[in-house]
Amino acid sequence: MTAQDQLEIVKHHYALQAAGDHDAAEQFLTDDFVIEIPSYMPFAGVYRGRGAFRELIPIVVASAGVKDLRCVATTVGDDYAVQIVEFVLDGHDGPPTQVVEVIRFRGGQICEIRPFYFVPTPFIDAAARRAHHEQG
Repeated sequence: MTAQDQLEIVKHHYALQAAGDHDAAEQFLTDDFVIEIPSYMPFAGVYRGRGAFRELIPIVVASAGVKDLRCVATTVGDDYAVQIVEFVLDGHDGPPTQVVEVIRFRGGQICEIRPFYFVPTPFIDAAARRAHHEQG
């Protein structure tokens, strides 16, 4: 698989997930796909299989109040891609929160995504605000 193929897969996958076309997006994932969210995040966990995003996306949106996201840049090489994603969170007055997602390929499909949160505080604070609002 060429670097251009990898780039196209990443772009298509993210665009389809953002559009809510999970059936089409899942075709870019291996059957044993995994995305692991670090334990300090409010939506922490290991999400497995082609349907992982169907489970994860609603949890992230509900817990952190994601209003918008956009893919800023992608780089590819060997069996990896790195995607910079900016999240706009409800109630966060600062700039969009950037997350770097390391994407691994196997057999022409995405088999793993590992997000890295350099500054996770906006997500954690947004989830706490939303939880407090729901209780109050």
